[in-house]
Amino acid sequence: MLSTATESVGRSSRNEHRAIRATLETLARRLAEGGLDAEKCGGIREGFERLARDLADHFAREEKPQGIFAMALAEAPRLERRVLAVQRQHGPLGEELQGIITDARRAGVAPEAWRGVAERFRAFAGSLRHHEHAEDRILSDAYLNDFGCGD
Repeated sequence: MLSTATESVGRSSRNEHRAIRATLETLARRLAEGGLDAEKCGGIREGFERLARDLADHFAREEKPQGIFAMALAEAPRLERRVLAVQRQHGPLGEELQGIITDARRAGVAPEAWRGVAERFRAFAGSLRHHEHAEDRILSDAYLNDFGCGD
């Protein structure tokens, strides 16, 4: 039986993951639409910047002493290596997104530059989706696996 606090943190994490996926899809769609003008490019840059803020906050909540990783490790210490591996990805993911933001700022409205931004973002989005999936698997393994120990 999960505690109320654990259920609340888990629900919050799942909701954040859903919101992150929705933002990735929205940005990918806007990049694929073409027809770039100053307004559209500015909106995409703002979307990247909002995603960077949201991810930084999300990662900080996961890593705090009462965050989802600490709760998962309290429940399943055997997952420590996986948790640490996922946590080590937070910095590089944030740095990659900052690089994309820098490229987007420099791109102006040049279609060729935006193609490069779009390619870099697609690779980043794939890495982030893989990362979030790994986090979801950790939580599932911590709370949903039944080892049949007669409890």
